[in-house]
Amino acid sequence: MDTLYLIGGVLFVVLVAVPFIVASFLRNVEAGTIRLVSWLAGGTVIYRGPGKSK
Repeated sequence: MDTLYLIGGVLFVVLVAVPFIVASFLRNVEAGTIRLVSWLAGGTVIYRGPGKSK
């Protein structure tokens, strides 16, 4: 029975939690807009819409 709970927990993490975490990092960049993202290390990345940015 413990194995069944373990398998259910792993499936939940893979199918629900991981996509939710990844989607929280991605943002929409609308068409015609530019998004500047600066990182803690000092680098800057430019994203041009339409698309996704980190």
